[in-house]
Formats: sequence, structure tokens, C-alpha cells
Amino acid sequence: MVAKIFRRKSSIRTEQTYASWVRRFILFCSNRDPAEIEVVRMRAFL
Repeated sequence: MVAKIFRRKSSIRTEQTYASWVRRFILFCSNRDPAEIEVVRMRAFL
């Protein structure tokens, strides 16, 4: 993920923000595989 953000030439702050969102989402989903997460659960996070 970081490599893609870097290639898009985003700022370091944008990279940090995206990484923070991803970490929070993973913790919210109890470290489950993203393919197993239901749409309802994703909406609950957002």
C-alpha cells in the first residue's frame, strides 16, 4: 500500500493517514481476512 501511495506522489501526511485508517479497520474487524468481511461490517466501520 505504501508503495502505491508513494508512486502517486502523495504527501507523507496522506501516507500516514491512509496507514492509520487501514490499521483501525483491521483492528475493528478483529484481524480477519478482508475477503471474509461482510459488507454490513464494512459499513458499520465507515
